[in-house]
Amino acid sequence: MRKLLFLCILLLAAGAAEAEPGLGLYAGAGLTTGSVGNFVGSGLDISNTSYKLFAGVKPPGSPVGLEAAYLDFGSQTNTIAHASADAWAFDVVGHLPLPVPVISVYGKAGVNRWSISGNVVSPTFIGVDDTGVNFTWGVGALAHFGNLAARLEYEHFSVNNTDGANIVTIGVQVTLL
Repeated sequence: MRKLLFLCILLLAAGAAEAEPGLGLYAGAGLTTGSVGNFVGSGLDISNTSYKLFAGVKPPGSPVGLEAAYLDFGSQTNTIAHASADAWAFDVVGHLPLPVPVISVYGKAGVNRWSISGNVVSPTFIGVDDTGVNFTWGVGALAHFGNLAARLEYEHFSVNNTDGANIVTIGVQVTLL
């Protein structure tokens, strides 16, 4: 893990040294849909529309950036269970420009700090209020329009006491500096 982090820092530094002026700081928001599956084995899936907030840095000319995000996975209730979940994600993002000038694709990998809470009342009461840190990954595409970009991405989050979270986001990104 340390070698991967060191390699990413070197790539960022090399990209920054050859980059155009500007820091490549960006921020954005998006609507999410997806599910956190099988809460504590109850069969309850948290599946609804929610939101994501993110910020990152990708020096111009560099193929690698760093990103932090907050995702609200939402909440769900049925006759035997209630659950809610959210996560903070910290990713290294690798961009691959396509021969189309305004489109690029990217992959990301990192860690997420998730939080899940809820309860199941059948056959016995089980209460869960848990947090942890696990691996996350994702893929996406950007359509660039000056300092604005439209984003479409898929992400998978490992979350204990569930089958994991699979999230699709459509969002807007603004390059600030």
